[in-house]
Amino acid sequence: MNGLTMNGPHQDIWGIILSGGDGTRLQNFTEQIYGCKRPKQYCAIVGTRTMLRHTIDRAKLLIPPKQLVTIIDKSHLPYADSDLFDQPSGNVIVQPRNRDTGPGILHALLHIYRRNHDALVVVFPSDHFIKEEKKFMEHVRTAVTMANICPDIPILIGVNPFCNETEYGWIEPGDRIAEYQNTSLSQVRSFWEKPEKEICGALHIGGCLWNTMVIVANVAAIMDMFRENTPEIYRPFNEIRGSLGSSYETSIMEELYSALPSVNFSSAILEPRAKQFGVLPVDGVYWSDWGQEHRIKADAERFNLRLKELSVPMADGVNSAS
Repeated sequence: MNGLTMNGPHQDIWGIILSGGDGTRLQNFTEQIYGCKRPKQYCAIVGTRTMLRHTIDRAKLLIPPKQLVTIIDKSHLPYADSDLFDQPSGNVIVQPRNRDTGPGILHALLHIYRRNHDALVVVFPSDHFIKEEKKFMEHVRTAVTMANICPDIPILIGVNPFCNETEYGWIEPGDRIAEYQNTSLSQVRSFWEKPEKEICGALHIGGCLWNTMVIVANVAAIMDMFRENTPEIYRPFNEIRGSLGSSYETSIMEELYSALPSVNFSSAILEPRAKQFGVLPVDGVYWSDWGQEHRIKADAERFNLRLKELSVPMADGVNSAS
């Protein structure tokens, strides 16, 4: 990719891995594999590593482990421990309950801001399949360079689509903002969340991109967006900021989360603030959101991947476990 190569962790970057979701769309599939409604990010769907562990290992190509923060739900602790064995204890943030992506991202951002007011942060969802992981992270490194050039612009990683996928979010690029080693950063013109098939076709032909939800941003810049767009969660978090990292953080967070509304980051911040974001296109990388069983099976067939064998009978009564 334009002569850019991975050279180990970047000492100036922090990472947030989002692992607090319940994965309800895939619960029937994961229950067939594990015999319980295990959230998908804690499942080793192919190979021996879970989706969360794949994400951690991928992020570590760019970010030092001591600067990698993972946010999980309290109910996920029995599943998560084996994946977080090498993470510093202060870098594992446990939410008392899942309040969607908004509070999860903000909670992690505040922890990072407490340690480094000038941090550059990369946000990673933990439930994506990426075939060319090293190449993908090279693009993220390029986005980091762009974020240093344009520090006030949060950058999204957008993947060139290969089909008219109606279950994904789409990004419509606008004017070019900056360029680095023949890679262009464009302003986001608009977001299209799960558009109908006819619209998908037009977006595909028009050069729009799939939204990976991988975000590279200055920690203060994105916190300002929370402050301006979601005061209903920013104010409560801001009021207890002094408790972060303390021995009484857990009890305070229990009380805070019990009254906290669920806020989706995409609908509350991305969509209304679309033009304040930039998008960096990714070429030569296969990316898939493993939120649907049919998509997982299609990818397994495409790349000759062996899926974890089912431990309980499938719906038609056929048990595929050996």
